[in-house]
Amino acid sequence: MHLSSDAKILIRGATSGTGITALKMIRGKYPHASVTGSTRKKEKEEMLKRAGFDEVIVDLDGKLQSDEKFDRVLDLIGPAALKDTFCHTVCGGIVCSTGELGGQWTMDDFDPIMDIPDGAMLTSFYSGSVTAERMQKMLDFVRKYQVDLHPEKVFYGLEQVADAHRYLEGKRSFGKTVVRLQDE
Repeated sequence: MHLSSDAKILIRGATSGTGITALKMIRGKYPHASVTGSTRKKEKEEMLKRAGFDEVIVDLDGKLQSDEKFDRVLDLIGPAALKDTFCHTVCGGIVCSTGELGGQWTMDDFDPIMDIPDGAMLTSFYSGSVTAERMQKMLDFVRKYQVDLHPEKVFYGLEQVADAHRYLEGKRSFGKTVVRLQDE
């Protein structure tokens, strides 16, 4: 995401597994970077701060409850909130849209000239584009910067898949959840 230690960063959809992982990877390389996270649930603000976010912005109905602007945005909500994300992006900023947590896969009424700030860039990531080389680079990064990628909660066995889904949909979910098929 073309980061630097002085970039002001927003992770939109911060309580998700990808949001927490992104924070951990940013903190690994840039421990003093300014990283803000968004959440739809105000009660998760303290959890996000304990995880390492400097600030937390509440996201109500696809609108960030702030006038703050950012240099770099990892948007995990996706098309449902992308126009609002650009309202919080500085001129020359970069937005990476890589999630669809907002439940919308495409955008209607999107005008790149009017909706993207002057000089800003929209990028994306598609998991279908992952190669062995890209995966190795990520693993090398994790190793080099000693990024802790342990899941927040682990369920055991196929019989707990429904419990895992209920947990993810509930108010207590936070970070990455894993279902292990067998106990080691």
